[in-house]
Amino acid sequence: MKNFLFFLFICCFSATLNARCEQQLIAPDSLKIKMDKLQEYYSKSHDRADSMEFQIRFFEEFPSDFESFNRIYGYIDDNPMPLYDSAFEHIELFNRISGVSRATYYRKMISIAIGGYWDADAINYFQDGLQEHVAANPELTFELLNERTEKEILQFWFFYFDGPVTMKKIPAELERDPENNNYAIIKRAYYMACERNRN
Repeated sequence: MKNFLFFLFICCFSATLNARCEQQLIAPDSLKIKMDKLQEYYSKSHDRADSMEFQIRFFEEFPSDFESFNRIYGYIDDNPMPLYDSAFEHIELFNRISGVSRATYYRKMISIAIGGYWDADAINYFQDGLQEHVAANPELTFELLNERTEKEILQFWFFYFDGPVTMKKIPAELERDPENNNYAIIKRAYYMACERNRN
C-alpha cells in the first residue's frame, strides 16, 4: 500500500511539474526580466540608505513556486540554470529578509516548497532555510498550512523531509500541532520521503 501511495504521489507530482515547466517555457522573456530584477535588487540590497527597500523588492521578485525557483537557481538536465552561481547568496538574503511580515515570508516559503523535491545546491540551500524557519515557528507554519489543501500540505512536508539522508525521526516540534490536523499528513510525507530515499 505504501509503495502504491508513493507511486501515485510521484505520478501526480510529475504531471504537475511537466505542465508547469511547459508553461514557463512559453514565457522565457518574463523569466529573463525576473532574473535581471533579482540580480539588480540583490546588488542594491547592501550598504545603501535605501537597502531595505531593495530587500523588499528582492523578496517580491523572488520566485513564488518550486518550478520557477528551480528554473532560475537549479541544475536541470546536467545544466546549471542562469542564476545557479548566485543561488547561495540570493537564498541567504531571502532567508534573512526582515522588511516583510513573518506571515508574508512564511506564505512564500511554503508556496515554494509545495511540489518540490530535494536536489543538491540551490534546492538544498532553500530546504535548509525552510527547516530552520519551521523549527523556529512551527505554530505559524501549521496555521498557514491550514489554508492549503491536503495535497499541498502533503507536498510541503514531503519536500521538508526529502533528501539523500532522511531524518532519523520526525522532529518533536512537529508533533505539537495545536489542532493535530497535520500530524497524520506529516507522518505520511515522512514515510514517503524515507521510501524515496531507499529507492
